[in-house]
Amino acid sequence: MGGGRRQDVETIGLTLLPRMGARRVDSLDQFQAHVAAGRVIIEAAGIAGTLRDGHSSLYFADRVYDMDLALEPFFMGPKVRQQWGYSAKFTRRIDGIPQRSYIFTSKTIEAMLDKGIFKTQREAAINLGLTFALDPKYSPHFERAFRQEAFTFSHQPYGFGWYYNCHTFVRGVLERMLDLAD
Repeated sequence: MGGGRRQDVETIGLTLLPRMGARRVDSLDQFQAHVAAGRVIIEAAGIAGTLRDGHSSLYFADRVYDMDLALEPFFMGPKVRQQWGYSAKFTRRIDGIPQRSYIFTSKTIEAMLDKGIFKTQREAAINLGLTFALDPKYSPHFERAFRQEAFTFSHQPYGFGWYYNCHTFVRGVLERMLDLAD
């Protein structure tokens, strides 16, 4: 979802990941092993200083937990509409097309790794040092932290680019996990 709040990216990289015992993931095999072991994986693309191009995501229990921009559900078919979990309250028109921010879970990581582009993007993020595995003690708190953050997002006056983006989402989930684990 491009864009970024510098303070969210800095908080993730300089404060939250070190406090949560995050270790850098060094290979796609290690990424898959951490996912299979039930570890929370963070891809914090903004940390490399690519705030305009970077994207942050979370991986847990063989799913991708993400925030992105999509067409309004009105323009989507029913099958596509079902996968979007939590939506922003407001729509933004981009080039005249109504779009909205969504927090959602995707297909399984295994199914997505079969697609060349997803696998290539994960490998690139790993090679750039942007992928981390949290200490296992945080894993039991992930689902609750995710639901809390997504619920809060869907009830606040946010829209695409209005002080909340993928980095804010990841930061919020990590902060909630840290609070729940203490």
